[in-house]
Amino acid sequence: RFVGNAAGHGGAIATYRDNISFTNCEFSGNTAYGTTWRGGGGAIHSYQDGGVDNLVGVTLLHCTFSKNSSDDDGGGAIFLFYQFSIFKITGSIFWDNTHFGGVIAEEAQIYEKFGPADVTVHHTLIQGWTGIFGGIGNFGDNPLFVDASGGDGIVGTADDDLRIRGGSPCIDAGDNSALPGGLTTDLDGNPRIVNGIVDLGAYEFQLECGNGECAADESPCTCSEDCGDPPSSEDPGSSCADGVDNDCDALTDCEDPDCVTACPVPTVSAWGVCCMMLLLLTAGSLVLREREHRCRMPIR
Repeated sequence: RFVGNAAGHGGAIATYRDNISFTNCEFSGNTAYGTTWRGGGGAIHSYQDGGVDNLVGVTLLHCTFSKNSSDDDGGGAIFLFYQFSIFKITGSIFWDNTHFGGVIAEEAQIYEKFGPADVTVHHTLIQGWTGIFGGIGNFGDNPLFVDASGGDGIVGTADDDLRIRGGSPCIDAGDNSALPGGLTTDLDGNPRIVNGIVDLGAYEFQLECGNGECAADESPCTCSEDCGDPPSSEDPGSSCADGVDNDCDALTDCEDPDCVTACPVPTVSAWGVCCMMLLLLTAGSLVLREREHRCRMPIR
């Protein structure tokens, strides 16, 4: 994790004619405060001036960038300096990174100065996505982070949570064939592939109870750790007609004694009353006839 770093350019990382790779990495709340002609890159500043073999460059595989900023005119997350910069990005997320003036746009996520650089992007979420980088499986929808600013509400601190929530478009949006052999876990040490297809970003969404996210197939009855404790009883005012066993006692709505005051008392129609009286009269008549028959029987 690269969290809360600052520098004139390349708040977290500055490369110069380097061949370097980042896998399962998180860049959160890093800042580049330089405003010179080669400033920028709140998270990463890459400078390749063609002085060496152009095969060198930077590779990003399943990394997450959020709330990084640059005081320059681009590259809140990534700043590519000169057209010789080579950048390969796969399975990553760029969201809510900003450049000068707090602007959030595609160029605030990845910016080329004196380019175009050699950028390859596949299966990656880039906010403000326009398609300028081409590639396969790229898009710009909200990744639905758990809490990008963390519980303290301060960007660039240890509690920033860039895990993805249930319903995130990043779930199952990656490319398994792009994973190198031996990469079996995410940044948390959890399985890198869940549900058959790898997710985008540094963290794989985990389906089991205890991941901190109340999924659609979970409830307080099945996973109180994620969904909270169930109420001790049904609420006659609001939960006795919702078809849900809210208090987890295997009784629903009017089956539950908690709902006795909220459920209608069974009523019998006038026709039903007549039928019942007729049945009672008929039954009484049969009893009297049986007794009369017994009384007339001769005694032996």
